Amino acid sequence: MSFGTGAFRLISHPAGKDAFSAKMGRFFFVHGWEGRASQFLRFVEPALRRGFRAVLWDGPAHGDSPGTEASAVRFARDLSVDLKALDTEPRALIGHSMGGASFALLEHFGGRLPPAVTISSPTRIQGVFDRYFDLIRLSSRSRKEVVAIMERRSGLTPEAASWTSVRLRDGQRVLMIHDELDKEIPFADFEIMRNRKDCGEFVFFTTRGLGHRRILLDSGVIERVLDFVSSALN
Repeated sequence: MSFGTGAFRLISHPAGKDAFSAKMGRFFFVHGWEGRASQFLRFVEPALRRGFRAVLWDGPAHGDSPGTEASAVRFARDLSVDLKALDTEPRALIGHSMGGASFALLEHFGGRLPPAVTISSPTRIQGVFDRYFDLIRLSSRSRKEVVAIMERRSGLTPEAASWTSVRLRDGQRVLMIHDELDKEIPFADFEIMRNRKDCGEFVFFTTRGLGHRRILLDSGVIERVLDFVSSALN
């Protein structure tokens, strides 16, 4: 099903019910860079067993969604637009990599941050830029020019677009999960958040040996995610 800016896969029980108009809770799953919604299929059956509906969303320029550009800012903006157009509020958000990073920006675009889980997500957007710039060996001058262009287009500095700038309000809860051996988003990103003195309602969980993507297939991780969300909603 395509709607607005993204494409949705609605998985619910019993079959045939409209997941968007139903009163049952809806978990929205958001993939990361070069990912797609189907990466979360292992989460679906356990979520349904707990009485929730699973909504798998393809971000812009990914999977079955239209578009030619993608970033954490674009993911957050388009997800907010789609949620408003569908007139629905997710009971929880679960995001992988850039998908999880985009949740830090939802309220900037007028959305609401429900209980959320980030898996293998960067907490500092500047770090994402720096790693990419290092990879392509971009000069210092060019780095500044690229960042300036991104700031003009998004209206946000890299720091303002990062989880490290988020202060949760009373009642908001976020679980961050990261593997110590993640080769794509360094574990140091996770540690920056975990070592913050004002973590508030952030909760942290680490794994070892699951890497950046295989972590989404681990039954222990899946159950921990659903346990956290179920607890946060009670």
